[in-house]
Amino acid sequence: EALLNALNDETQRLQEQVYFGQIKSHTDVLDKLLSEAGIQRYNPRIISDNKPRFISLAMFTFGEASILNGINYLHSPGTMDDLKPVTHLFAVDITLASGIKLLRQGFNYL
Repeated sequence: EALLNALNDETQRLQEQVYFGQIKSHTDVLDKLLSEAGIQRYNPRIISDNKPRFISLAMFTFGEASILNGINYLHSPGTMDDLKPVTHLFAVDITLASGIKLLRQGFNYL
């Protein structure tokens, strides 16, 4: 019922915008809706035509000598140069018992 109410609210807004000439026959309705305030609830990485905008914060945190450049990877024997479609990174505090437990659970997952 909540979904139907939300759809009815959006339909009414669309009808008003068509009536007042804010939406014409050549207007992209999805772009129009997403450009309005309060409607940015859709994932912009999925529906955006622009290149993804990712900023690596590691360089700002660690500088040029980033700790991320020195990460060692675990490989099956003889597969170091093979392309791996999935990478799993574990970020745990191994000085804590809970961190060791989380690391063990991560290895069991693999």
